[in-house]
Amino acid sequence: MRAADLMSKEFAVMKADDTISHSLPLFENNDVIVVMDGKNYTGVLIGKEILRAKIPPSAKVKNFIKHAPRLHPETPAEEIARLMLESNMYHLPVFDGEKLVGMVGYDAILKHIMEGEIGEEPAEKFLSGDIITVAPDDNIG
Repeated sequence: MRAADLMSKEFAVMKADDTISHSLPLFENNDVIVVMDGKNYTGVLIGKEILRAKIPPSAKVKNFIKHAPRLHPETPAEEIARLMLESNMYHLPVFDGEKLVGMVGYDAILKHIMEGEIGEEPAEKFLSGDIITVAPDDNIG
């Protein structure tokens, strides 16, 4: 499975010069918003970061963008998952050359995993062993 198979061509888009107040309604249905400067991709706004921060509503979107790793339509699902984990960004843009053609979200990756061979494996195969635990009243030492 590759990015072209997992990507969505439908995603929220804002202009870099828009204000944060214009992004708030879009986050009701989107985790991430793509930010464009004209026809050029600039970055993404991450909903949880914007909604948690005390940002003035008149602040410009371009000041809060994040730069996500770029995917190619042929990027394999395993590489997408690795990039998501390493970047701590769970929606990545897919580019064909310099043109943004879609977004891959973590939900598409999880669905791919669950429908594949891994989805049939017993959970105990992925459990870690030798777990060390502490009680809430134990001291740090």
